[in-house]
Amino acid sequence: DGGRRRVQALESAAQLCSGAMPEKSGGKARKGANLGRSIMRQQFREQPAAAELETERGKGKLRSVTQCDDLEEFMTNATLEGTDFAARRGEVIVLASEARTVAALEAPRDASVATDLPVPRRPVWKEGMGAEELDERERAAFVGWRRYLASLEEVDGECLTPFEKNLEVWRQLWRVLERSQLVVQIVDARNPLLFRSIDLERYASELVPPRPCMLLVNKADLLSQAQREEWAAYFQRKG
Repeated sequence: DGGRRRVQALESAAQLCSGAMPEKSGGKARKGANLGRSIMRQQFREQPAAAELETERGKGKLRSVTQCDDLEEFMTNATLEGTDFAARRGEVIVLASEARTVAALEAPRDASVATDLPVPRRPVWKEGMGAEELDERERAAFVGWRRYLASLEEVDGECLTPFEKNLEVWRQLWRVLERSQLVVQIVDARNPLLFRSIDLERYASELVPPRPCMLLVNKADLLSQAQREEWAAYFQRKG
């Protein structure tokens, strides 16, 4: 009964909107009718389930970001550092008029050369720490990691493949590691060392208590029996 009364009330509102000044402005009357129908559709349209709402809520934050242009890179770092870009009246900054060209001192090394790149660590935290303080620490640690990778490219001449630049994705890794009892890396049998992250295993061993790690070699059926035995002997030698 309550729902029926609400429908009747909204129908009456729609009729009032459609009947407002019918002789002088028929166009406005039609707009009023459309407005009344829109109100009814908005009020009684089917609502999504709570699980769907929960899924959609974090989808934007967890969007993977592996490549971005210079402007996006600059704005991302500025946001992580909490830089304020508010304009101030009367404040003028004069830049040097000399043009500079930056040339690489040496050509970057081949990207196929394996480099033991670090995984960003979650900063030290303790129970009872405020959300703002924890967020600030995590942002600072992530910015420091990004700067270190930038120095590898600019100073050491490393050629890095695209990597995850979204802090929210790394936060998920931090929390999953802390809640895990076993860390499993799935690698391609055709080149397992290319997909293996040694520093992730090192990170897992730094946790308290240390998490054991397992290397799961996938697509082993694409290798010959001799190749599988050779890789098995290699990993046994490495422990």
